[in-house]
Amino acid sequence: MEHDYKDRPSGSIHEGSEADTAIEPVSAIYPYQFTPQQLMFLCQVVSDTANVSGNIAEIGCAHGYTTLFLNRYIDGLRCAPKTYFAIDTFSGFAPDDVEFEVRVRYKAREMYDAFRDNSVDAFRASMVRASAKRVTAIQADVNHFDLRTLGEVAFAIVDVDLYRPVSKALPELYESVTPGGVIVVDDCNPTNFYWDGAYEAYQKFVKSINRRPEIVHGKLGVIRM
Repeated sequence: MEHDYKDRPSGSIHEGSEADTAIEPVSAIYPYQFTPQQLMFLCQVVSDTANVSGNIAEIGCAHGYTTLFLNRYIDGLRCAPKTYFAIDTFSGFAPDDVEFEVRVRYKAREMYDAFRDNSVDAFRASMVRASAKRVTAIQADVNHFDLRTLGEVAFAIVDVDLYRPVSKALPELYESVTPGGVIVVDDCNPTNFYWDGAYEAYQKFVKSINRRPEIVHGKLGVIRM
């Protein structure tokens, strides 16, 4: 972000002053697993589906950075109230999913130790602090949770990374997403050795419904209803 120091208020610290040397640099961390262009695309889909019947579902939300970003965006829209379902184990990858990657897809087990430093209570506390009142957190392994029980869905983000959970989620969401709705699958990048299971599951599913793959911004697999 650029700053205009010409408009610096009276009494502020000027470059080269003694006080300047005492200021610690800001530790800037970019917390998102999406590029700005990918986040802009997700916002565009939110806008495009704002008046489509159904709620929003984010399958795989980790600590909730994208959840909060999109909810802030929704706050600025004039649309009918929607529930934003955030579904995750909140404890990392399911052991059976990792076992499948290791035994069937020949991955190294240690590749999938991420996202364990989380809890559903911490996630909910983050939503409360940010006043994200439309978010409903559901702690579940998607392999054992019927996504059709969410009811009508206008927009679904599938961000569970591995082959088994993506394969399980897509048919159920396809039944739930209403006309005009959209499903976006993250990590549809065949060159990413860690998460190419999501790409394989997406490709297999779109073939099964006689659709052509639509992958945008390098890794977002899209299914439009």
